[in-house]
Amino acid sequence: EGTKFQSLLLVLGASLKGMGASGLSVETEVDRLKDLIEYAKANKIKIIAVAIGGEIQRGLPGSPIEVIIDTVVPHADVFIVTKDSNGDGKFTKAAQARNVPIVEIDSAFDLLDTFTQVFGL
Repeated sequence: EGTKFQSLLLVLGASLKGMGASGLSVETEVDRLKDLIEYAKANKIKIIAVAIGGEIQRGLPGSPIEVIIDTVVPHADVFIVTKDSNGDGKFTKAAQARNVPIVEIDSAFDLLDTFTQVFGL
């Protein structure tokens, strides 16, 4: 009950092969995400959405990753994305619509410096 943590980091991605091998589905993952988001909101925990898989991992509208993204995006308090993951501006538009910060990086290799910046480490 309760937590000392102030941030929930959600890295947006999906592997149907990996989920299938684990007995999971997109639906079960979406339900799990909704539970995590609800808990975070109820406990004033900031939700940080991270998308670093690039355009190739995003897939088409309705793809598993897009379903996961669409579940998290409306609730994110901060976005950290690679430029190629945000090629269509989806995360920028979501951040602007909610008036929340977005940090756009060149590659996943920039995450360490970005986390230092975001978390003030």
